[in-house]
Amino acid sequence: MTRLILVNAPPSYASRTAARGRNERILALPVIGDLVWRSLSEARLKATMASAFAPGHDVDDVFVEDLGRTTRAAFVGASAAIDDYLRRRPLPQRIGALTQETLVVFGERDGRVDPASLDGYGPVANATVVTIPEAGHTPIWEAPERTADLIGVGAGVR
Repeated sequence: MTRLILVNAPPSYASRTAARGRNERILALPVIGDLVWRSLSEARLKATMASAFAPGHDVDDVFVEDLGRTTRAAFVGASAAIDDYLRRRPLPQRIGALTQETLVVFGERDGRVDPASLDGYGPVANATVVTIPEAGHTPIWEAPERTADLIGVGAGVR
């Protein structure tokens, strides 16, 4: 059996609420964005990353270190590429055009993507949406066992 599994993938351009937020808009500005990026301390990076996790979940240092090694150009470029991809065609439309069954795994406490946007998968016959109540934007980190169970890791599902 061949299937597609999406974990915490924003379904549409509009669903990416953090990308439209004040912080990311400032980082996208020429000159000012560079100045802000270079001035971000580890503590500020950690605070900025908090929206990637459910409220109350610690931001592990590995995420802070990774973001600290990222250039502003790479960060802004990746965000713009995601926006461009989703503006051209939202994920539910793309998935609906496929023949593979698709599992969409999403954290109910996602602070970066609007969980209500999952409604866009309603009319998509080959998509199954499963939410993880205790997880935010990073269910593979916040609820690894639950996520692994859902995607069939170690259960012989192929």
